[in-house]
Amino acid sequence: MRLKTLIGMMIVAMTMTLSGCGGGGGGGGAATTTVSGVASKGLIKNGVNNVKVFALGSNGAKGTLLATTSTGASGEYSANVGTYAGLVLVEVSGTYTDEATGQPVTIAADKPLRAACSNETGNVTVAVTPLTELAVQNAEAAGALTLVNITAANAAVSTLFNLDVIATMPVAPEATALSGATKAQKEYTLALAAISQMAGTNSAAAVFSVIDGMKTDIQANSTLTTTAAQFVQALNDFAANGNNNTGVTSSTLPAELINVGSKTAVVTLSISGVSAAVYGVDVTVDLPSGVTVAAGTNGSVAAPILSVTGAAEGSYASAQYIPASGGVPAKLHIAVANGNGFTPGAFVTIACSVAQGVTPNFSNALVEPAAEVVGALGVPLSTAAVTLSAAP
Repeated sequence: MRLKTLIGMMIVAMTMTLSGCGGGGGGGGAATTTVSGVASKGLIKNGVNNVKVFALGSNGAKGTLLATTSTGASGEYSANVGTYAGLVLVEVSGTYTDEATGQPVTIAADKPLRAACSNETGNVTVAVTPLTELAVQNAEAAGALTLVNITAANAAVSTLFNLDVIATMPVAPEATALSGATKAQKEYTLALAAISQMAGTNSAAAVFSVIDGMKTDIQANSTLTTTAAQFVQALNDFAANGNNNTGVTSSTLPAELINVGSKTAVVTLSISGVSAAVYGVDVTVDLPSGVTVAAGTNGSVAAPILSVTGAAEGSYASAQYIPASGGVPAKLHIAVANGNGFTPGAFVTIACSVAQGVTPNFSNALVEPAAEVVGALGVPLSTAAVTLSAAP
């Protein structure tokens, strides 16, 4: 994707905005917003008015009930919230079949599973699971369910579990369903089964206790220092469990789940060396050994892993992750376009997963020299440089 493509992206950017969760997007006019997805701890099937979608205020307070709907035979739900555009909180209660025990478990309406998303409009896809509940609890622990805290928490949990916990839809924990699922869907489904195995009893309260333990671990260590080992053990125990109907064995468990609990590094890319407005950026970053990025089956990286920041907020952005292979480092190719231009400075962040025991060296040398920054009408800004920083 070079200069000509970037110019085309700028035209697209005039009618698009970056979504904070799965799907979404679309600018201009009072578009109808639909929030849909899957509710799963095992699949929460055939509920009755068991899904509620709330507006969230800019201060993080739960506000108006926007819509109530029900889950279907595969845990799916869809709620039309009219012309609302903004922060949303989805709450789900109901009954599921516990993967580890094979018995029904009910999540009470006064203690629902939740998922929070940022600045939604258009068609928005939101999974609601124990991992999205974990993200909500971490956002609350950071102060409130604000845009900044929701975005950071969703990115952190997605990175720790090596999958997009909001945009990925779990499926039934059965071999037939898994055979037609994407890699990320399989991993999500198995992760939820491992949480049931960690709970150890046929109880929703025990599941929430597992979530609370993970939250405490993240708050204390910025990663899953203690509970990662418990999770991996539970994953192996589930694989050997007589109630395991997934067809997955200990020898075929996904490496991404075995490596759960990697530390998170937030990489920020910035533009310097120019004062003119930036209309497009095309850059490839080499990643240090032991650093990966959660991506879809085609390598695409979406929010909340990829976030447009600073003056570039509202730009169209895309990212492609290419895993390391044959001595060639993993790469991340990022393109950002804005039909109105934005002020130079920080323009995008990427939540990266850092393997345990690895201390990566993040530096400007990782930015490949072919990086391209363009101004109005696609004119190259020859003095512009893309720089890189990382935290923690």
